[in-house]
Amino acid sequence: MAKSEKDIPSKLKDLGISVFKKAKEGLNSAKTSVENTILEENLRHRFNLENPYRFVLLAESKKTNVIDELSARHAKRYDEDDIFVFFGKSERSGFEKGKILRDISNSAEYIVKEVTSVTIPIEYNGQTYDSEAFAVSCEAK
Repeated sequence: MAKSEKDIPSKLKDLGISVFKKAKEGLNSAKTSVENTILEENLRHRFNLENPYRFVLLAESKKTNVIDELSARHAKRYDEDDIFVFFGKSERSGFEKGKILRDISNSAEYIVKEVTSVTIPIEYNGQTYDSEAFAVSCEAK
């Protein structure tokens, strides 16, 4: 079952075109991924600038040290309801019911009651983006 010589070049041409298309799709996918990552970091930075309040998540009530303060996260505060909104996904945050949240600015401590995924509008370069975030409902300690 030998194939004719005319079939091989045409098949290679078809294969070359499909390989080129696949390579182009992969390149476009990588480019989009990088652009989304850069946008997300810019949105995080913008959120941090707009919300200077920093919080540390602790397993138990203790005195914070330099390492704890370096790992502090920015949050939007709603003091009247003891609700704090953090940028990002809650699954990767480590926030769980019963853990202690300390406000670095005034050393106030809160016990985490509930964590809920939300979206928040962030304005960046004249556009508003809905970004993933999570709200933490707390009780003052």
